[in-house]
Parts: sequence; structure tokens; C-alpha cells
Amino acid sequence: PSAYTEFLPRAMPYVPPLRDVIRRLSIPQRRQISGLTEGDFDMEAISVLATGGSNCMKIELTHRKLDLAISFMIDVSGSMFVDDRIGKAKTLGVSFNEALSRHKRNVDGHFFAFDGKVYRCGSVQPGNGIASVQGGGGTCEAFALRHAALPLAKSQRRRKIVFVVCDGMPFDPEACRKECETLMKAGILPIRALIGVDQAPGTYPVELHFDSWDEFLREMNRTFGSIFTSARM
Repeated sequence: PSAYTEFLPRAMPYVPPLRDVIRRLSIPQRRQISGLTEGDFDMEAISVLATGGSNCMKIELTHRKLDLAISFMIDVSGSMFVDDRIGKAKTLGVSFNEALSRHKRNVDGHFFAFDGKVYRCGSVQPGNGIASVQGGGGTCEAFALRHAALPLAKSQRRRKIVFVVCDGMPFDPEACRKECETLMKAGILPIRALIGVDQAPGTYPVELHFDSWDEFLREMNRTFGSIFTSARM
């Protein structure tokens, strides 16, 4: 909790806009199709009925609101300790936790960190462990992916995503690629955000590229807005 409290002031400027994105996407969308021969009677089509037409019915379509389980995982390997990358990643994790805290009805969030080990940082809750991880080891990403997917495999949510934030190539690219294929077959979409990386490893089905951590933080609302929009049913 003390580490979390330390990062909270850095995270809070990003929280309200992200909460607003989630709030808007949590509202069901409805639209009406008129001029049909089956459905509910359309009072605005009485003139059609008077002229002997049969296409005076309508139906209302409801798009499901956001129904998502997401595992959010940050890289805490040795390279992340350069230029405060680790601090910016933890800031991102804290802001994401705070944003999701008011939307548990629509989104289940689980937090992880990884280097040569996997650190379980808890679900969406006040002061979770995402800011307390020390790290500093290698980048065993395939192993971490498998652990991050465990709570999603048990979830009843309609959409499931593992979102990974890192600054370089995994030590195990082929194993990582195979793990992504396994997750996809299980209905879990792996997404990687690459920060300051010149070359994409091409191991994930979706890889997002940002020149710097500052750019990623600036674009966070747009990035997660697009991801959450695609997760709607």
C-alpha cells in the first residue's frame, strides 16, 4: 500500500479520462430498424398500413455493453530500470486499477508483473500490489502469459484480453508465439504494447508501437478506448 500511495499522485491525472471512456462504453447502444413485415407494430407507419402495405413493423436492436475480463501485465525486467521506465509502467498500472475500480460490473481486472518470475499483484482493489514489485531479472514472457491467462480461463465474461506492456524482445520469442496461439484457441486475445522498440518481435497477434513512455501515457485513453470498443458485444 505504501508504494501504491507513492505512485497515486502520478497516476491520478490519467484516471478521470479513462474512467469516462469505460463509462461511455458501458452504456448499451440501441437502434431501431423500421419498414419490416415482422416485429413490433410501428405507429409511425400507419400510413403504410392504410395503403395496404405490410411493411409497417419494426424491431429494436440492443448492443451489449462492455463485458470484459482483462489481465494487465507489466515488464519489470532489468532494462525497465533505465530512465524510470519501471516508474512509468507502475504509474500506468495504478491509473488502470483506479479507473477500473468504479466499473467492476462491466470489467474484471487482474494485475501481473514479470521478469524471470511472475508476480501476482491482485485484482482491482484499493492499493493492489502492482506498484510494489521489485523485479530486475530477465524477460520470460511465455511463462508469464500462461499465468496471466489463468483468471481469464475461469471467467464467464464474453471478452477476454491479456494486455502486456514491455520495452523489448522476450528471451523466448518462439515459446511466446506458441503461447499466444494457445491463448487464441481458448478465446483469449493477447495484446502487447511495445515502448521504444525499433523492431517488432511479431510474436503476438496484436502489437502496438509507441516511440516513448510519455507518448504511451498520452495516448492511453485512445488506446484502451479502441480495445474496449472492440470488446463490446
